[in-house]
Amino acid sequence: MGTVVTRDVVPLSAATGMIARPMEAGPVWVAQAAWGPGEQQVVVADPGSGAIYLYDLEGRIARKIVRPGQGRLEFRKPAYPFLVNGKLLVGSHFFHWIWLDAALEPVDSFHLEWPAGDGSPYRQLWLYSFDAGRSSFVGVGEAQDHDGVWSETAVFEAPFATSEGVVTNLGTLAVDSEESSALHDKPGKIAACGDEVYVLRYGVSLSIEAFGKSRRTLTSFPAEYRQRPALPPMERREDVEARAAAVRTSKMADGLFCLDERWLLLLAHEPIGDGSIRWRVFPIDPAADVLGDPIELPTRATSIVFVPGSRRWAVLEKGPMKQVGLQPLVRMVVFPTPRFDGDSRRP
Repeated sequence: MGTVVTRDVVPLSAATGMIARPMEAGPVWVAQAAWGPGEQQVVVADPGSGAIYLYDLEGRIARKIVRPGQGRLEFRKPAYPFLVNGKLLVGSHFFHWIWLDAALEPVDSFHLEWPAGDGSPYRQLWLYSFDAGRSSFVGVGEAQDHDGVWSETAVFEAPFATSEGVVTNLGTLAVDSEESSALHDKPGKIAACGDEVYVLRYGVSLSIEAFGKSRRTLTSFPAEYRQRPALPPMERREDVEARAAAVRTSKMADGLFCLDERWLLLLAHEPIGDGSIRWRVFPIDPAADVLGDPIELPTRATSIVFVPGSRRWAVLEKGPMKQVGLQPLVRMVVFPTPRFDGDSRRP
């Protein structure tokens, strides 16, 4: 059984080496960011402005990439970057992704859509939430077969190195409308970590469920964030603003991340009474099923993009949402990766 550590929150307000800078204007609608190779730059892919931005540690745009490549290597609305084995994987369409090498040149593509006759049982995967592991792409969503029939909501895995169309259904999920809406929200609700896949479940009580060698629910979860808040549904584009406003005034777990293929990081937030938000990260050892001390992030922004790395973490603060598709980044906070219980490699 897992054990819960109940010591004090680890503050970061005076973290050694912390840098907080205004962000140079550019991206207008960002749900996710990633560290570039070496964790010297933060990669932001923005479908709103149609470009990939590389920010240095001072919040300045070091490079802007617009419509790289041609044909299957081109994209006009880049989104959702992932760093995988030294290369970047960036979304260009719902079912199409582009690989960029260390020099940020497009070199290959990855698909979640397959024509009939290629051996795949599916025509396409429609994923609500997704993550890129070291050897495969995983996501929660639905699969459509070549007769146009959609599957139940499930966890799917598509390996990078095997022939196209190889997809594994790791298990179906019984979800109600509220959980379905939560799974559509960003940041990600699924994390590929080592040989396992973990999903942040929004049932009547929140939990983390593991898929892979066996299917199990972790006992390690912060008790104060188990209750599912009542939020407006996410069914149409018009619902985005109302749901985002309700999220800001709710206490809830937001996203799940993997660190070093070893640790799960649960991002959670709560309003603190003056219109600002307290953000916390809970490290979890999923193998031992142990919850560590919460780490309080050095921000009070109402909306952020969290970017964890082996050496550094970054928080990208967003300004007010002016409309759906327009919510610029305003400030970057960068600091050394915190030390937490059980991780002897941290300084």
